[in-house]
Amino acid sequence: MPKPLWWLLFTVVGIWLQHFLPGVDLLVPGLIVCLQEDGPAPALWLSAPWILIQEGTGSLHFGVGVLWYAGLWVLFYAGRLLLESRSGVFVILFAFFSGCYHFFLVQIFSRLQGLEVPLALQMQDSLRHIFLFPLVWLVVSFLYRGREAGHA
Repeated sequence: MPKPLWWLLFTVVGIWLQHFLPGVDLLVPGLIVCLQEDGPAPALWLSAPWILIQEGTGSLHFGVGVLWYAGLWVLFYAGRLLLESRSGVFVILFAFFSGCYHFFLVQIFSRLQGLEVPLALQMQDSLRHIFLFPLVWLVVSFLYRGREAGHA
């Protein structure tokens, strides 16, 4: 399957699955797989529509999605300086730090907007991200590599 078609299908499925897991960005594992397998240029092209999708569906003001994805890029490249980006340790640490970053962003921006988001809900969303990210990354990584094997 050609890469653009694969990523389009991934985006549609990711958005659909987010309906069942509100508060969790299921496109992030795809971003990391794209950075790992294809590098920054294709990942940048994927990030742009994904940011717009997350901004449009979220309840916080415009800009949080941009900061979210920019922070994920920083976490990826900072972590890659220390560990191999395809290692399990890297993925687990990325999940932990991105979950903490998610909590921080929601906490700060909901307060700036005067929204009362229960702390338990914020914690639940961040923990869900931390625990689901490695599993979703594993599935996406396996399917993406399988796409290449099936295409050859």
